[in-house]
Amino acid sequence: MKTRIFFILFIFLSSQLLISAPDSTSRKKYSVKARIFRIYYGQKWAERYDILTGYNDYMSKQDFQKTVDFLTDKLPTVDSLENDYKMHTTGYIYGMRGNAKYYLTDYEAAMRDINRSIEIVPKWSYGYYVRGQIQYQLRDLQSAIDDYTMAIKRKSKRRGKTKFYIARGEAYWDNGEIENSMADFTKCIKLNRKWAYPYVRRGSARQSLNDENGAIADIEKAIALDPHYIGAYQVLSIYYKTQKDYDAAIEVIVNGLYNNPDNLFLYEMAGSYYLEKGDNNQAITYYTKCLEGHHDDLEEYTRLQALIGISVAYYEFGDKENSEKYFDQARQVQALLNNGKEGLEELMGYCMGWMDKEKETLPRMAEEFNNP
Repeated sequence: MKTRIFFILFIFLSSQLLISAPDSTSRKKYSVKARIFRIYYGQKWAERYDILTGYNDYMSKQDFQKTVDFLTDKLPTVDSLENDYKMHTTGYIYGMRGNAKYYLTDYEAAMRDINRSIEIVPKWSYGYYVRGQIQYQLRDLQSAIDDYTMAIKRKSKRRGKTKFYIARGEAYWDNGEIENSMADFTKCIKLNRKWAYPYVRRGSARQSLNDENGAIADIEKAIALDPHYIGAYQVLSIYYKTQKDYDAAIEVIVNGLYNNPDNLFLYEMAGSYYLEKGDNNQAITYYTKCLEGHHDDLEEYTRLQALIGISVAYYEFGDKENSEKYFDQARQVQALLNNGKEGLEELMGYCMGWMDKEKETLPRMAEEFNNP
C-alpha cells in the first residue's frame, strides 16, 4: 500500500515538474522553483514567486528602469483585486515598482506607487519603509520617522527590522533627536551584533552626547567586526583630529592602511594629518601614494584634496616650484581655484574637511600663483 501511494505521488510530482512550456499565445512561463511552488501552493503563488525573482534579479544589477518596465508589464495580468486570491500581488507590485522609481529619483511617481501599495496592502511593512525613504530624501523628516515607525510596528519578525531601525535612527539624527537616534542604533545592534555600521553610528551619537569613551569603544568594535569598513577609520580619526591628537589620528589611519593597503582615500587622510602635525615630508609621501593610485579608483574630491594638500606641504617646505605644479593640477580639477582668494573662499564654503594649515596657507598661495 505504501509503495503504491509513493508511486502515485512520484508520478504526480514528476508530471508537474515536467509540464511542457505554455504555447506561444500564453504569457505565463515558470521557472523550475516556481513550478515547485505551484505544486504546493498553486498557480498564483508561482506567478508571485516569478515576479519577485525577476524584481530581485533586475534590482541586484541596479537596472532600475528595467525593473520598472518589468513590473509595469506584470500589472495588467494581476491588476484585479477580485482575482488576486487575497494575496495582494497587485499591491506588492506597486510597492516594488515604487522602490525602483525611488532609486531612479523619480520621487513623485514613486510616492504614487507606494501610496497605492499601502492602500491595497496596509499591513506590509516594506511599503511604509520605502515611503519613509522617499520622505527622507524630500527632507520631510517627521513624516519619514512616522513611516519608519509604522514599518517597525508592522514587521512581526526580528529579521528585517535592522534596516528599519537604522533608517529611523538616521532620520532622528538629522532631526536633531540624538538620544532617540542612539536608542534606535542600540536596538539595531541587539538584533545584529555582527554588523559594524550601527556601532559607528551609535559611536557618533555618543560623541555628540559627550560620551567620549563610549564613542571610541563603539567605533573600535566596528573596526574589529569589519577591518575593511573605511568609514569606521574615518570617523575615529576625525574624532582624534577634533581633539588635536594627530598622532592618534595617524595611528588609526595607518591601521586602516594595514588592513586596506590599496585604499587611496586613507592615504589622503594620512597626508592631511601629517600636514597638520607639521611633518611635511611624511605628508608629501602619503599624498604622493594617493595620487600615484589609479585615477579611476580615486574620487574627484579626494584627488582635489590630495593635490591641494601636497601643494601646501611643498609650499611650507619652501619648494614653490613643486607647490605651484600641484596647485596648477588642482586648478584643472576645480576651476574656482583660478579666481584667486574669491574662488578659494567659495570652494571652502561648500567643501568640508579643510585642515587649519590649509586654511592658513592657501589664501597666500592662491594670490601668489594667480598673480605671478
